[in-house]
Parts: sequence; C-alpha cells; structure tokens
Amino acid sequence: MEIVVDGKKYCTDKMADVGGGWEVGLGVTLTGIWLTPRSKKVIVQHHSQWEDSYGYSYHIAEPDEIAHLASKTGSKKLLALVPEGDG
Repeated sequence: MEIVVDGKKYCTDKMADVGGGWEVGLGVTLTGIWLTPRSKKVIVQHHSQWEDSYGYSYHIAEPDEIAHLASKTGSKKLLALVPEGDG
C-alpha cells in the first residue's frame, strides 16, 4: 500500500510492520506502526471515526513516541531506535 506522510510517498509493503491495533482515544485507534528499511523512520497510522472519507492519518514518530511504542509493543526493532536514557 502506498501512503503519503508529510508530502513524501512511502510503500508499506517494503517496511517492517511492528504492531498496532489499540484504542488511543474516543473513536481513534492506532492501527499500524511501520519501520522504513533504510532511513529507520517510524511511521504511525491512526484511524478516526471522526475524520473525513477514509479516516486514516499518518505521521513520523518523534523519539519520545518511539520509546512509548517500543514499550507498548515490546518490539526490539523499535527499542533499538530509542536514544540512551529515553527507554
């Protein structure tokens, strides 16, 4: 699947799927977490029943969010990206 994050196209088929699938707020679910193969960016997908037509949004996770996601998922791939002292 091709997605656009901050104006840049990414293909999720080429990324490592590292989790997702829990509610993060009323009507909002974190549905996917992907790790890009070369740049090691963590892309997060949310689904909201309140958003327009498709209801999906994407963003690149910041270090503090990566630490939280690593803790939540137990993913060693994400944990490896957490800076010393943030995990």
